[in-house]
Amino acid sequence: MKLSRTSLNRLEGIGLVLILFSFFVQNAQSYSENSFRESQNYHLNKKLDHIWTVLKKHYSEEHQQAATKVDLQTFNKDWEFYSRQVKELENWEEKIGFFSQIGTWIFVLGTMMVIAPKFINEREG
Repeated sequence: MKLSRTSLNRLEGIGLVLILFSFFVQNAQSYSENSFRESQNYHLNKKLDHIWTVLKKHYSEEHQQAATKVDLQTFNKDWEFYSRQVKELENWEEKIGFFSQIGTWIFVLGTMMVIAPKFINEREG
């Protein structure tokens, strides 16, 4: 297969643009993953805060030799069980996986377009 120097340069240029674009896709994926982790940490910390509140109240009232009363219904409203939390976050995981695959394929395609002109003979004229 023979191509003109102009065609080979265009092919290489498009490949370089795709490699650059794959970098931006990778950046978006990293940002999404960080947001996903921050969301998980937020939910976990909120639960830990509730547990701490219960323990604190329990121990402060225990010294007064009175029965510990905790409004578990209020905490239960805020408590999000792990199974529900996972269902909510599945959409994030799907998007992260999708961007990861797109970035990989764009990078591979761009790299091939940069490498290919090195192995294709230039057409005379």
